[in-house]
Amino acid sequence: MNIHNIFIDWENGEKIVLRASDPCDAANRIISPTGATLLVEPNARKSYTSPWIQLQWQRALNMTKEAEEICVIGYSLPETDFRPRILFQLAGVNANPDKRILLIGPNANNVAGRYRKYINLPIDPIEKPWFEWLTTQA
Repeated sequence: MNIHNIFIDWENGEKIVLRASDPCDAANRIISPTGATLLVEPNARKSYTSPWIQLQWQRALNMTKEAEEICVIGYSLPETDFRPRILFQLAGVNANPDKRILLIGPNANNVAGRYRKYINLPIDPIEKPWFEWLTTQA
């Protein structure tokens, strides 16, 4: 990936979380994703016209349609960020009562209220830091 200052933020066996700095227009300078996943941190400079980000949104849509359980880690669903709400709507999550959503983060109970405005599925808030929750997963 052609991003400045990429580093491992946390590692436990086969699970690795990568972080990167927020250089101006970094998303448009990504040559190709590594493996099947491209991790793009939320930032004001993210360009949704980047072909790699568009590819990831399409993958996220497909996975959200198929998933029985959706884990959202540390994302607060701010009112100004409409793309995730559209993703949930296009995936038809409210039409499938068998799905459930896990919200992981230190303020998950408060954040769950924002999700419940748009999503009619069971939402299970887990008030733990993401790395603590991740270490308990198989």
